Amino acid sequence: MTRGFYSSAIFFSSLYTIITVFRSGIYLQLDERIMELPSFINWYIFEFSISFAWQFILLTYFYYNQYRLIFWFTIISICASIFHLISTYSFLAIRVVPANFFIANILVHGIGILSGIILIFSKTGKKPWLKVAGIFIILLGLIMMSTFVWMIISHDVAQNGKAAKIEQWASLISILVPVLFILNFWKEKETTSNEITSNQKPIVTFMNLGAFVTILGLLNFGYKLTNDALWLSKNPNQVSEHLEKIAQPFEARTFVNNKGDTLRYRFLKPIDYDSTKRYPVVLSLHGSSGCGTDNVKQVAAAVIPKLLSAPENRTKHPAFLFVPQCPRQYNWGGITGQQAIDSLVLEGMIALEKEFSIDVNRRFITGVSLGGYGTWHLIATRPKLFAAAIPICGGGNPTSGQNMVGVPIWAFHGAKDKNVPVSGSRNLIQAIKNGGGNPRYTEYPEEAHHIGDKVIATPGLIDWLFAQKRNN
Repeated sequence: MTRGFYSSAIFFSSLYTIITVFRSGIYLQLDERIMELPSFINWYIFEFSISFAWQFILLTYFYYNQYRLIFWFTIISICASIFHLISTYSFLAIRVVPANFFIANILVHGIGILSGIILIFSKTGKKPWLKVAGIFIILLGLIMMSTFVWMIISHDVAQNGKAAKIEQWASLISILVPVLFILNFWKEKETTSNEITSNQKPIVTFMNLGAFVTILGLLNFGYKLTNDALWLSKNPNQVSEHLEKIAQPFEARTFVNNKGDTLRYRFLKPIDYDSTKRYPVVLSLHGSSGCGTDNVKQVAAAVIPKLLSAPENRTKHPAFLFVPQCPRQYNWGGITGQQAIDSLVLEGMIALEKEFSIDVNRRFITGVSLGGYGTWHLIATRPKLFAAAIPICGGGNPTSGQNMVGVPIWAFHGAKDKNVPVSGSRNLIQAIKNGGGNPRYTEYPEEAHHIGDKVIATPGLIDWLFAQKRNN
């Protein structure tokens, strides 16, 4: 390798280190809220692209120095990283943990640990800085893997918080890996010829061009991420006036069970509520955009409350509307990898039934996206609890179809949904039909994930819902 190569490799590796420090600093400041920033997805793709380019530099270095074993293992590592990117992007887009999310994380950390072992015990182990880099990679991989597993299996919010902090600091300490490679490049640069061979010249040109593009990307994406982070730091629970206006008719309430678990929710009583009469209750589960603790934005993110709270519908179909809010890093049920709060939601609903005159034979449930998964989950695990269900853009395990045969269902999905595959609804509907059920299903052939307005405009939907009643 030439001095020109090492100079470019040092410069690009330094940029990669700066990018990692920048993101880790914001991550430490905001915790998991960094994923809520509007600019984070673009930043994540940008950072991955830079990581990919940096690994290409390492591949070039390993190839020309004939470090064959780590060369091929780095290629495997890149493939695992791409798999992890796809899985993480799906999670960031819809806040629904994909089925392969656990596998992707374990795979990328496991391969990282094996890469560290190879750096120590193969020919690269003769290079002191590479050997130390291998040790750090192993330690970081073990910390990240064990922390990830801990977060998955822990049912204690406090323990999850501790695990997240460990992950944040490990992410920051990971900058030592490119720093150690920089020290190795620097040492080798001092004993290398300054001549650039013809077959290395395109590589050096690519690296220099990549460094220029990286600087532009850092200025662009970094500026946007910084602005969003500063706004969120100053306004941790602020929501837009538009969302405040939508939630305003609903009473903001809190339920705390005997374990101290807290559920924030919005509640709307029937017009001219009469305690001598019994009214139906509609449980509406919001999508991922409604997650948090502000107790405001879940109303808009649940879709159906917008329709049911319209004056004409409240007059025609007087009912209680129960709209709980799911905290970040939790779900309504039916999704692996996160703790579910389905039992807490039902406890809250039972508490309302003791306080208000609610017809227990006319409990209805609706949900969209994340809430769609929750809707399918709740009617599959508690089929005798609900009189009818409207799952929108959701999914679940088709093997539970037999459990839902007796529940009136009207499901909705967009055929071009790339966030939650339409197969999620199709498979469940087919499973229920195979079991002898007769669910309704509306699929929009030209629509994708955001079909709320289409669902709301469905003729007869509300009349159908309130016509249902559970048999004693």
